[in-house]
Amino acid sequence: MILNLNEDWVMSIETITEKTVDWISISNQKGMDIIKWYLNGEISVITPIILDKVFNIWVNDTSDNKAPIDWVIDGLGVLFGEYIISKSFGKWVIEEDNDEKHLMILTKNNIKVYPIHSVSKRVNSIDKEIGFFSSIWDVIEIETRLQQIE
Repeated sequence: MILNLNEDWVMSIETITEKTVDWISISNQKGMDIIKWYLNGEISVITPIILDKVFNIWVNDTSDNKAPIDWVIDGLGVLFGEYIISKSFGKWVIEEDNDEKHLMILTKNNIKVYPIHSVSKRVNSIDKEIGFFSSIWDVIEIETRLQQIE
């Protein structure tokens, strides 16, 4: 899910706490463990294509050793978030809206991205959409280019 902050409604944006930083670190490790498991070893560079591949393998995994859903949501979501941050100079922030808090990425161009929610939405859907990491990244790149033109 991607939203542009230049819309009319305003939400509260807060910096992340040390507890959240720790959670991100743990989730990052879970994501790396999932990638190692499904791709049979170390991957030095995480990309949306790698994340799509791992998610697809996970969706089709019928074994008793299938990675837990919460690890997939948190782990792959955080890895995707870290990729977005590394490429778009963004940062993790907490958004508060109607008494709910959401961990999201805010890019330098004020694009809001919800990488963990994006994974959760696909994990919990009936048809298990695949290839979404690359598609979301393509939209972020297009939005960024459009804002640079304006």
